[in-house]
Amino acid sequence: MERASHVALAARARAEFELYIDQNLTIGTNGSSTDAERPFTTVDQLKAYWDPNRIRDALGDDSYPSNDCSWIQDHYIRVFSILVLLGHYVFIEEIVRCDNLADQHLPFRPHHPPPHNWPLGVDFALFYEAQWRFCVQDFNRQLLMKGAQFEEDKILPYRIHKCLNDGGSARTYWIKVARECNHLLDERYPSGTVADADDYVLKTYYTEDASTYYSNEVRAFTHLMRMRDRKYLRNMVIFYGSWRHGKSYNILLEYANQGNLEAYWKRTRPPTSGKDILQFWSRLFDTVEALQRIHELQQHEGEPLILQGIHQDIKAANILVASGRDQNDYDVVFKIADLGLSHFKAKVQPGETVGAKDTFGTPMYSAPECCRWGSLQQSDIIVTPFIDIWSLGCVFSEAVAWVVLGEHGREDYAGLRTEEINQNYSDLAAAGYGDCFHNGTDALSAVNQMHARLLDERRVSDGIIEHVINLIDNMMETKPQSRYTAEQLLKNAQRITAKARDGKYHKAFQKINGPVVEKPTPSQVPVHGSVHGVRIAHQRQPRGAASPLSQSSTAMSINSPHTTSRRQTPPQTPTQYPGRSAKRLGHYPKPSQDSVDNIDNLPRGPMAGLHILDSSLANDHTLMSGALKRNSLPSSSQIAQRPTQPRVNFVPESVDATGLRIQEDSEGEVDGYENKLFAVTTAMPRQPEYIQGPDRSVSLREPPPAVPPGRIVKPLRKYPIVSVETALNWRRGAIQPKGSSDPIESNLEKLQGRDHVFLIDDSESMRPKWQSVVRLFRALAGIVKHADTDGLDVVFAKSLERRHGNKRRELTPGIASKRLGGNCNMKEALQYVFEQFGGLLEAPQEKRRSMLGLSIRSPTTSGQSQTKRGLSVYVFTDGVWQEGPGVVCGVEEPIRHMVTKLRKNQLLDCKVGVQFIRFGNDPVGEERLDILDSRLQEVAPDIDMDIVDTTKYDDNVLKMLLGAIDRYWDGEDQMLVRSNSHRSVTQQNTLVQSNGHQIGFQV
Repeated sequence: MERASHVALAARARAEFELYIDQNLTIGTNGSSTDAERPFTTVDQLKAYWDPNRIRDALGDDSYPSNDCSWIQDHYIRVFSILVLLGHYVFIEEIVRCDNLADQHLPFRPHHPPPHNWPLGVDFALFYEAQWRFCVQDFNRQLLMKGAQFEEDKILPYRIHKCLNDGGSARTYWIKVARECNHLLDERYPSGTVADADDYVLKTYYTEDASTYYSNEVRAFTHLMRMRDRKYLRNMVIFYGSWRHGKSYNILLEYANQGNLEAYWKRTRPPTSGKDILQFWSRLFDTVEALQRIHELQQHEGEPLILQGIHQDIKAANILVASGRDQNDYDVVFKIADLGLSHFKAKVQPGETVGAKDTFGTPMYSAPECCRWGSLQQSDIIVTPFIDIWSLGCVFSEAVAWVVLGEHGREDYAGLRTEEINQNYSDLAAAGYGDCFHNGTDALSAVNQMHARLLDERRVSDGIIEHVINLIDNMMETKPQSRYTAEQLLKNAQRITAKARDGKYHKAFQKINGPVVEKPTPSQVPVHGSVHGVRIAHQRQPRGAASPLSQSSTAMSINSPHTTSRRQTPPQTPTQYPGRSAKRLGHYPKPSQDSVDNIDNLPRGPMAGLHILDSSLANDHTLMSGALKRNSLPSSSQIAQRPTQPRVNFVPESVDATGLRIQEDSEGEVDGYENKLFAVTTAMPRQPEYIQGPDRSVSLREPPPAVPPGRIVKPLRKYPIVSVETALNWRRGAIQPKGSSDPIESNLEKLQGRDHVFLIDDSESMRPKWQSVVRLFRALAGIVKHADTDGLDVVFAKSLERRHGNKRRELTPGIASKRLGGNCNMKEALQYVFEQFGGLLEAPQEKRRSMLGLSIRSPTTSGQSQTKRGLSVYVFTDGVWQEGPGVVCGVEEPIRHMVTKLRKNQLLDCKVGVQFIRFGNDPVGEERLDILDSRLQEVAPDIDMDIVDTTKYDDNVLKMLLGAIDRYWDGEDQMLVRSNSHRSVTQQNTLVQSNGHQIGFQV
């Protein structure tokens, strides 16, 4: 009777356990068949269920010891569960005595005979089949990164949610990994945009060539995941590992919740506001940074090789889209995916290009040099990373079509290409290139025609499209070597978005409070008519100042808003846009001359600094494209010979029109050089002001006083100017022409008795500017060596290597031969300089030299104890630093510490000066240096002492030396007039006049 009750109790316990696992099952997958779902139960679920009382019930023994129950829970919980389901619970006593049969040895292999000590009463075959439900594979990141191999019957902890792509050599699935088995978040490895997600993409290779494709893609991802700086992985799909399971080869990747770029275009409405258009392009341009890292991959420290990668299959379907932080349609993260066709080869030097065998990317996006048609169909082709630049250019070209015309426009674009190829290049179509972007050699006419159409039909809010198309034109150059490298492409793309973000590109039309016309007669007021042939320059205003009004004698105020959003009708006159290949773009339509049939069609809005100069200078249509070139402006003598017409200035409505003003207009930066256009304007006798009423009638309004009451008009300062060339040729004590003085000698006394330290950025990004670095060091060192009696000091920012010398010739060779690489931590470097030199400001000179490890007696001193007047630090950098906290990478912290020290010791701001000298035109670097110079309180409001100045490397040498320690030299109204060659500086400004009208000039 007692035996029967024990059996009944065990049977009831078994039934309850079966019900429990059925109600709490988790669905996994048997990897030998990726669409076969398999339920599983985790160890945690078993431990939660099997408490001591239930274990006693299952064994039919109310007196089973608690210690033995704990032993089962800790070491045999899965084996015990399987025996209960099989009805063989009575054998648990035999099994718990055998260590080789504990849970840690599961799953048991199909032994013949069964494992040693196996109970004879248990059917091992049944146990082998039942064990898999309780032996689910945990997804451990480290295991998968090594490339795991799982038994064919192993249940894997994911459930297939959807098949994303079924074609080619692989299938891709959207899967969900069971949370309790998900151990993929590991700080030793990079994670995706949503770090703790359970959604992933599974890519399964299943063809005969599966092993080759799988190994190639795993190898490529492994290289990228070992990248030194993980920030560059943001725009790459993150690789979580790989495994072999039966005959399948599997790769686990980050899941992008918005699909690929093709799906995004089809699902999303194109951006219409200027802000959204800029955000879309800024995000899409981020993919260039990922491509740059593929093309030149720096490995971890201790691994000297540089790997050159070629993606080989850049296309819209291989750019994935993940949601950003703001969850709007254009705040997204674009990620380069699918490295199955990529290949990496070692190279010796950065910048070196290594050829590799073509691996047959998607024909539509392939570059002309990859084209296989006719006799080339079976040939091997050696390719370079420039093929990826072409392919990405095709993606950008499609993107422009989508932004301007929507998805139907992108589809029309594909139709135009297909039609041209079918009609003119049938062999190309037969070879599979029916919708590509080239004819086997050059870009298709359909591409150029579409770009022209897009320029003409762009939205009025789109101020960036022309610059994007210029970028695409280079990416789709016929000769691979004529295309940008990924590094060059990235810098140009960043420059485009930075200038657009700063408002330096004007839109097609904007609402403004203008125009303001100088000295018109009533009959000249352009209520009906056209404004033709004007030249537009974007004006750069002094930092921190309100945009001043260009001076005029008479103003005509038009306040009616421009409300139309229609696109302009493209003109039919053929011409070409400036700066583009005539061969490829000869049929571009001539830019519209903005015919103004109504005064409402004039540009309007807050266009601070948009300055339309003398209209007689702009008959050449090349000045109308918004991409002014260095040699496009006439000389001063040519200007003076032309008939003068009234000048129009488009200005914001909040500024005043009084006083003397000097405007500095910056033309476009080309190849790293910046040209200046200086427009000098004086106040004219004020005339009546013409205004337009609501009924479009024109009336007169009396002007305000020339100078508002209480306003102080401060005269401009005059600064002596010294170019780098002049500084290089300067010799102390040289005889000066009669009646002139030496500006360097005159200011040398201000530098006397200071420590002069050169902090030089030796990062990889400085390599293209290194000759300019050496040249400028020679120029400055040749001056300050006469002021620093204990010699000059050079510190390299990345390596923190310090060098000392009494003469520049002792230091110059070491700078010229310095090995560059990586990124510097400018915060750490500046703090190092302050620690090494800032603490010695008040120490007598002999003590200072001893503390710095120098000889006690300076060869230029008499042995008297002297105290340093101050510290001047000259930072040579491009602002491209190792990422750190905040927008300026934490550089404000050592500045804060130094300011606190100066305050504590009751010292003036002139005691320490940090002069950042900017090289290059990296937009991020330029912004950082600008913040440190003039907007530091935006990021550090507690820093109430100005010890920082910024100057461009080819600007006024005297400002470089004095700007950080003398507020007089830190003024914003300096005007440096330079020639196009950057070789000479003039000290006198010339004002060109014609019939009383003042005209901008270029020198």
